[in-house]
Amino acid sequence: MQKISIIGVSGIGKTTLARKISSKTEIPIIYIDSYIWEEDWKLVDREKAQSDLRSALSQHKKWIIEGYLNYIPEEILLRPDIVLYLKFNRWIVLFRNIKRWLKHRKHKRDELPNGCEERLSLERLWQIFRGDTIELNETALKKYPPRKLVILSSPSEVKNFLDNYTS
Repeated sequence: MQKISIIGVSGIGKTTLARKISSKTEIPIIYIDSYIWEEDWKLVDREKAQSDLRSALSQHKKWIIEGYLNYIPEEILLRPDIVLYLKFNRWIVLFRNIKRWLKHRKHKRDELPNGCEERLSLERLWQIFRGDTIELNETALKKYPPRKLVILSSPSEVKNFLDNYTS
C-alpha cells in the first residue's frame, strides 16, 4: 500500500494514526488541515486549497492523506490503495475532542498554522453527540466508493490494524 487515506470525524485520531503508519513506512503525510487553514483559523480560498491538495497528491508516488473530505473527496477516496475510516461511537469521539482541546488549547497542533489553537464549543460537542459530522463521510463514501475500505470501529481495532500492518 503506497497511497493511504484516513478519514473520520474531527478529533477521532486520524493524525495520530497517520503518524504511526508513517513512522513504520516512511511514507510522507499530507495534512489536509495545513492546506485549508491560514493563520488564526482563516480558511484558505477553496479553489486554491483544492488545487494545492491535488498538486501535493500528484507530486508523491507514496502518501498518506488525512483530514476533511469536503475539499477533494473524489481524490481522497478513489486514488488511494486503501481508505481507513475511523468510525467510533460518539462517546469516544466526545472524549477525544475534549482531550485534544485540553492538550492544544494554549498551543497549536504541529500541522496547523500559527494562531490556530484548539477551540471547542458546546455547539460542536452537541454536533458530535448527535452524529451530524458523520454524514459528510457517509455521503462521500456512497458517491465515491473506494477500491478498498477498512472501517475501524474502536481504538482496539486501530491497534490491531497497526500491529498487523505491513507496507
